Amino acid sequence: MNLFKIIFILSLLSGCSSQQSMVSLESRVEHKFIGYWVNVNPNYNNWWVIQEDSIVNYGIALTKGVCTGEKAKIVGPSKINVPFGNKAVADLVIYEDLLIFKTPNDFAAHKRVNKNDICRKTNGKYYPGAPNTL
Repeated sequence: MNLFKIIFILSLLSGCSSQQSMVSLESRVEHKFIGYWVNVNPNYNNWWVIQEDSIVNYGIALTKGVCTGEKAKIVGPSKINVPFGNKAVADLVIYEDLLIFKTPNDFAAHKRVNKNDICRKTNGKYYPGAPNTL
C-alpha cells in the first residue's frame, strides 16, 4: 500500500472517530437531571431513571398493574424523545426542586426519590416487575 492510501485511510478513520465522539456527546444528558424521579401527580404512577447516557421511564398505567420500563432517547443535553405514552419530544427543565418535562402542549412535574422508590405503592409494597425487587 502506498503512502497516499495510508494517509487517506487514516484521515477517514480520524473523521469517523471525531463524528462518533460528537454523537456520544449529543447522547448525554446534563448532570443536573441525573437521578430518580417520580411524577408529583398521584394519579400518574410513573418514575424516571435518568443516567448520563440513558433514560428509562417505569410505569404501570398501560400494563394493568405490572411495572415495566420503556427507554426514551436523548436528543440533546436537555431534550428527550419519548416514543411511548403521549409520544413527544420534551425539554427538561429544573424549576426549584422539580424536574419539568415540557412539550409544546403540556408539561409534567417530577420530584426526586430514591432508587428503591421506583414502582413502590403507597403501602410500601412493590408492583409486580419493579426493577429493584428483581
